Amino acid sequence: MANDANNIPTQKGLRVLMISGDPKALSTESGVYKRLLLQAAQVDWLEVFVRGESIDTPLGDQGIVRGFAGSKFAVAREMVNLALQEKFDVITTQDPFFLGLIGWRIAQKIGTRLQLQMHTDIFSSAFSGFSRKLLAKYLLRRADSVRVVSEHIRQSLERLHLCARVSVLPVFIDEDAIRGAVAVDLKRIYPQFSQIVLVAARLEREKHVDAIIRAMPKIVVAFPRVGFLIAGSGSQKEVLIALTHHLGIAKQVIFLGHRDDVFSLYKESDCVIAATAPYEGYGAGTVEALAAGAPVVSADVGVAREAGAIIVKSRHYSEAVIRVLENETRGVLQFQLPSAEEWARQWHDTL
Repeated sequence: MANDANNIPTQKGLRVLMISGDPKALSTESGVYKRLLLQAAQVDWLEVFVRGESIDTPLGDQGIVRGFAGSKFAVAREMVNLALQEKFDVITTQDPFFLGLIGWRIAQKIGTRLQLQMHTDIFSSAFSGFSRKLLAKYLLRRADSVRVVSEHIRQSLERLHLCARVSVLPVFIDEDAIRGAVAVDLKRIYPQFSQIVLVAARLEREKHVDAIIRAMPKIVVAFPRVGFLIAGSGSQKEVLIALTHHLGIAKQVIFLGHRDDVFSLYKESDCVIAATAPYEGYGAGTVEALAAGAPVVSADVGVAREAGAIIVKSRHYSEAVIRVLENETRGVLQFQLPSAEEWARQWHDTL
């Protein structure tokens, strides 16, 4: 019998082990932790294993996040050994690669179901790592269920002819938090700028922030008082700073470092340029920026097109941003986001 859509009970006795790759799960202040609380409320017990600081963080009285410190392989052994001491009905892993291998090993040993999550398009020509692709194919064919973040990823898996059930569950976007974020008056903080263009991303090679920076000089010619804010940290920061000096735009580019108030920054930005990997399966930053009302210029990756971003190839970033600034365009998200409770119930149904 179908459950009432507004009152789906937890699956009594269902104990879930999640193998996560995000150490922010250990912090009670993070969005990841708050999402886990929603998920824990949908099952009898949710236990999360993550490589990070060696601490335990309770998920209320319905679960716990356990941190494992050490090398990747030492942590994997410790995770497997601890899991064998407990009882779980479902193992779900954040990727079909090394984390998936850990989950598969645990599921094999305790004889339980395995769910693999897919956040990237492993069949994209830009996806590197032949061995990782082979591992993903091997594990996907042995999973009991697969959860993907977009219809595009689901369709890409059809070539594998999987026996497992494949469910589409988008990345959770906290629309209430976006709506409640207090806008930051960026032009008061940076009075030297008349227009603000924001880039919010990890500063890693796969995000191609360098391509965005190379588009900036043309934008400066059209709008001499434009300012570029780059929010994020990563291994490429010094390289990117050097690039701004090489291009002669260092005075107009400010590296903000990691920011917890990115929703507030979106609200006062005149344009956002999405820095995403070309094999991105979803693109949460693009969706969040549009939900905050910021226009987004993006390559055609993830759900950027469906969400309402202005789609261009990276070599045309400058022209697209100039048009946005000239027309004072605002962003509009083109699809409805589920509430936190609705998203959690949909997650529950994929198990």
